[in-house]
Amino acid sequence: MIIKGSPNTKWYIAVDMGVVGDGVQADEYCVSICAKDSSGPYDAGLKRLVDLATKNSIPHAVDIYHYYGSDASAALRAGADVRAIVIGQGVDASHAYERTHREGIKATADPLVAYLLSQTPSSPRSLNEWPIKG
Repeated sequence: MIIKGSPNTKWYIAVDMGVVGDGVQADEYCVSICAKDSSGPYDAGLKRLVDLATKNSIPHAVDIYHYYGSDASAALRAGADVRAIVIGQGVDASHAYERTHREGIKATADPLVAYLLSQTPSSPRSLNEWPIKG
């Protein structure tokens, strides 16, 4: 949760669901990086997650969700002064019996780990050096 006016919060990365189906690129095996939803475009910094996914061979797709809103867009509407990004594994049948694949969950976690590793000088330099596998 973002507290409005929190000086320490710069980024809001919402880990939500990725839409699968007609008109989108994502499937249940990859991470979906949402460029825009019904509230408008997300921060251009999402390109960094796309670059990290590409560099680390993480299956990903960049999509636009015309009929979708996330916690990140809700935080922005509430006045949070943050750079917002939304990612998530492909999910079938949201708000019901949701289905996904464990490869999609891994593909969603991996760019977040890669991002965190890229921010910490003493950390491993790539996912290959990360102690948690599969």
